[in-house]
Amino acid sequence: MERVEKMTKKIQKGNVWFVLFCSISLLLAGCARNTAGEQYDDGRFYFIIDLNPEWFYSGPQGYVFLRYTVEGEDPVISGPEDYSVVALNGAKLDLAGRSLPGGTEIQVTASVYPVGEDVLTFKIDGNTTVIFRQSDPTNRSSRLTLYIE
Repeated sequence: MERVEKMTKKIQKGNVWFVLFCSISLLLAGCARNTAGEQYDDGRFYFIIDLNPEWFYSGPQGYVFLRYTVEGEDPVISGPEDYSVVALNGAKLDLAGRSLPGGTEIQVTASVYPVGEDVLTFKIDGNTTVIFRQSDPTNRSSRLTLYIE
């Protein structure tokens, strides 16, 4: 009987150590989960003009002036008639024309004269679509805004 009691105590003591070991291992695994930092997926950079074409006409008010910078490259600035609100409204434009490495920082500035402009900075994480529209689509003079879809 005494022998059985000793074995039972050893088993109980072993279970306590096992549970303690598993608990510490889980805690350490949770802390070390993201030691490599943030992970981003490669992807393309798309741009959509979503403005009411009836509010824009030929001349400087009919075009989106666009400037974007891909991290580590020279800025790309649109020509005076590259992005017509009427012709390109709703079209999904592949601005960089190639897949970019995940985590690449992009800065986009889009403007329409004389309504205004907006600037957006983001990192590529898979295919990324930036939409350019007015904050209130029913108000012709509302603020222009860039956002990621």
